[in-house]
Amino acid sequence: MFLGEGAKLYRQQISDTLGDLALFAPESRMSPSASTVGEIALEKMEKGESADPVRLTPFYIRKSEAELRWKA
Repeated sequence: MFLGEGAKLYRQQISDTLGDLALFAPESRMSPSASTVGEIALEKMEKGESADPVRLTPFYIRKSEAELRWKA
């Protein structure tokens, strides 16, 4: 499930790479807040769709601002 500004910006590349496995949040829920993710998860659970939470890992398209600004 992809959401947020990066998902909008890289939608085509994500779709080209993952095909039908790439799922995108509706535009009204594209904001990456915890409540939005929870609503999407609840909808999927109601449809009987689920994933093993232990195996879920986020994939960040770019480093955070803190990582970009950190000097070793």
